[in-house]
Amino acid sequence: MNMSPSKMLGSQDYPLKKVFLSAIAFVGLLLFIVGIYGIIRRFLQNTEFPLWTDLGLYLKAARIVAEGENPYDLSKYGFDLYVYPPLLADVIAVMDIAFGSWFVWIWVVLCFIIMMASIIVMFRNFSTQFSWHFLTFFVGLVAVSHITRVDIYHGQINFLLLLLLVLGLSYYLDGRKKLSTVLWAFMIVLKPFMGVMVFFLLRRRDWWTAGFVVGASAVIFALSFMPMVENLWSTFFGWLEATRIYAQYDQAAKPDNQSFNGLFIRLFSENPFSVPYVNNPRLVNVLLLPVVGVAVWAYLYAVPAGTPLREPPEQSRQRSLLELGLLIALSLSCGPLSLGDHLFVALPVLAASLMFTARSFANNSPNRFLWVTVCIAWGLAFIVLLSPVRLPFEVGNPDTWGTKAEGLWIFISGRHGIAMMVASLLTAYVIRRDRSENHGHAHQGAVPA
Repeated sequence: MNMSPSKMLGSQDYPLKKVFLSAIAFVGLLLFIVGIYGIIRRFLQNTEFPLWTDLGLYLKAARIVAEGENPYDLSKYGFDLYVYPPLLADVIAVMDIAFGSWFVWIWVVLCFIIMMASIIVMFRNFSTQFSWHFLTFFVGLVAVSHITRVDIYHGQINFLLLLLLVLGLSYYLDGRKKLSTVLWAFMIVLKPFMGVMVFFLLRRRDWWTAGFVVGASAVIFALSFMPMVENLWSTFFGWLEATRIYAQYDQAAKPDNQSFNGLFIRLFSENPFSVPYVNNPRLVNVLLLPVVGVAVWAYLYAVPAGTPLREPPEQSRQRSLLELGLLIALSLSCGPLSLGDHLFVALPVLAASLMFTARSFANNSPNRFLWVTVCIAWGLAFIVLLSPVRLPFEVGNPDTWGTKAEGLWIFISGRHGIAMMVASLLTAYVIRRDRSENHGHAHQGAVPA
C-alpha cells in the first residue's frame, strides 16, 4: 500500500501508532533530561569555571580585544592560544561588557538553546515527514551525547555553525538570498573551513550568490579587526601565525584530528602521539592528494552541474540539504582538521538521508533498501558523536595521549575520516541512482509526490 510520508510517520489514525509515537517522544524526553543532568554535573566538577575551558580562552581573547590589543600575542597565553578570526572575540567582548559576571552562564544557556534550534530547523524547515514526537527524540539523542556535553561545557560554536548553515540554506531555497548570504558569511568568518560550502553554490552555477558570499565574508572578516585598529597589522599577522602553528604536524597529529590528513601524519611522520610506520612526511601529501581527488569526484558524480532536478518542492529541499551535507562530510573526511565535535556540522547528511529513506518507503521506491544502507552507514560514522558515553576505542581521548598509538590503533585514530568517506561514497552512488529514477519519472510526467 502506497502511504504518504506524513501518514507513515505522523498519523494519529492507528492506535498502535499512537502508542509508538508516544514512546518515541517519552524516550526523547528522557534522553533530554539525562543530557541536561550530564551537562550540569560537568559544570559542578569545575568550581573555577570557565577556567580550563575553551570558553575561558575565548573570554581571555575578548578582554584583550576590548583593550584594543592583539589577541594573537603568544606572550599572553600559556599552553593554548586563540586561533579563530577576531569576530568571535569581538562578539564575546561586547557580551562580557554588557552582562558582566553573568556572561558565561548566558553563553552556556545560549549554546544549549542553539543546539536545540539547529536540530529543529534541520528537520522542520526541510521536511513535514517527522512529527514532534520524532523531533523530541532527535533533540534528546543529541542532548545526551557525551560530545555535546563537552561542546557546551567548553562553550564551543559548532552548533551555531550548524544553525547558520541550515538556516542559510532554508532562506536560500525560499529565494531570500540576501539573508542567506549574510548568515553564511558570518558562519565562514567564525570558521573559515566552512567556506567549502561555496562549492555547493558554484556547482549550481549560482555565480552571483557564491560571489556575494565570498565578498560579504571578506568584508565581515576585515571589519572584525577594527577594534584593534591601532594594532591592525600585528593582529592580522598574529592571526596568520596562530593559524600556521595549528597547521603544523605536531598540532595536526593530535589523535582527535581524525581526518585523513591527521591519520597520514600519524602514519608517516615523527610526532608526539604515534609511532609512525615510516618517517617520510612527503608521503602525507602524496597520499592525501588522491583522497581529495576521490572526494571531489564523489561530489561531482552525485551532484550534476546546473539547475537542480525538477521535483516536488519538499523533496527538492531535502535533496539540497543532502547535497550540502555530503559536501561538508567529504571535506571533514579529508581535513586538514576534523576534531570529534566538528562532525556536528555534518549532521545534515544524516538528517537528509533519514528523510529520503522515509520518502522512498512511502513511494515504494526500488532504492528504499539502499537508502536504509545509507542511514546505517551514517549511523556508524556518527556513533561516537552521538554516544552517551565515551566508547572504548576512542583513542582521541586526551587522557590516553601520553601513550603513543602504534600499529592498528593508528588506523583506528582515523575512524571518523574513514567512516565518513565510506558513507559519503555510498551516499553519492545512491543519490545518483535516485536522481536517475526521478529523472525517468519526470520524462513520463509522473514525478513521485
